[in-house]
Amino acid sequence: MIFDVNIAGGRWPFRPARFKTLTEELNHLAGFGIRGGVVRSLDAPLAGNLEEANRQLSEECAAHPGFFPAAALRPDYGAWREYRGKAAALYPVFHGYELHDERTLEMGSFLAKQGTVLFIVAREEDPRGQHPLCRIPPVPVADVNRFAAALPEARIVLLNGYLGEVASLEADNVYAEFSSVETLNSLRVLLGMDGVSSRRKFPVERLLFGSGSPLLYPSAAVAKLHDAGLNEESVRQIKSINAGRLFHGKIGN
Repeated sequence: MIFDVNIAGGRWPFRPARFKTLTEELNHLAGFGIRGGVVRSLDAPLAGNLEEANRQLSEECAAHPGFFPAAALRPDYGAWREYRGKAAALYPVFHGYELHDERTLEMGSFLAKQGTVLFIVAREEDPRGQHPLCRIPPVPVADVNRFAAALPEARIVLLNGYLGEVASLEADNVYAEFSSVETLNSLRVLLGMDGVSSRRKFPVERLLFGSGSPLLYPSAAVAKLHDAGLNEESVRQIKSINAGRLFHGKIGN
């Protein structure tokens, strides 16, 4: 079984919709062995009303045991004080705040203490695919490191990070997925298995499976994992064991 931490439901305004509903998307993912995961909203980054985007996401996930929502939260959206979900999605660049702001750290500390895993979305699209009038820069990895250092009690996941960004994560409380790590033998390079001893290694214990669906193809993530030449135990860790540890075994509804 694969537990996918990087699934998005809804519509992205700059791409044709690949799936009409979340049910259709999850049925497609099941064909690759993905039977559980964390789902966030593609509407949330640009939504004027986060409450509506989060409500719709929650209702759709409720129909699919094994999958749970990561509501989009931001420091000036007071609903974070009432939120009790397993995961929350943070979009600092899209929503106009800094990870090291005092209000952001207050929100992050509150959520971390109640057990919510914090997902930081580095980007939604590769710069080459962005609309020329809507260029959105990525979240600087230095900001993620600073945020993690300020909140050692938090469990943090970086989504859609590139190879260099994931390799530059410093704190032991930061996990990452590999859907946007797009170089030849990328996982071997990331995990330090390419024979270059001077390169920083990312611990396999903190690497998670992410498909990037629907903006990326799950077949690419599955192939990347199985073509990396990892041992069986490492593959099992990435597919689901690490996620189980991240969520303290609570990776079902």
